[in-house]
Amino acid sequence: MKFGTAFLAAFLASLPWQVLPVAAQEIPFGSNVVVALPLSGCTDVNVMHRLSELLIMNDVEAAVALARREGDRCRLFEAGMKAQAERSVRRHSLVCIRPRGEPDCFWYPSNYLRTVQ
Repeated sequence: MKFGTAFLAAFLASLPWQVLPVAAQEIPFGSNVVVALPLSGCTDVNVMHRLSELLIMNDVEAAVALARREGDRCRLFEAGMKAQAERSVRRHSLVCIRPRGEPDCFWYPSNYLRTVQ
């Protein structure tokens, strides 16, 4: 899903950022996961880390600008979306997840993923 500026700003502003951060979890390679909280994910781990920092600081305008600048390299993950875990970075509590049928994985906070069979 591409980011429309108005949609993204409204969406990010509506999220309860006071719940961030939640304790990270270990998700093994190849695990099937389901997105529990609608958030954005990015193909570059450093961009995703910066996006997370901006949202924790409640700077939604900067987060929107960053996601928009990254274009197709960032996307919105809707709650309930299924994906597969491919890589992880414990330091950032991020897992690279690949949605079913898509070639690229996107970094997403591990604490908002649920493993499924």
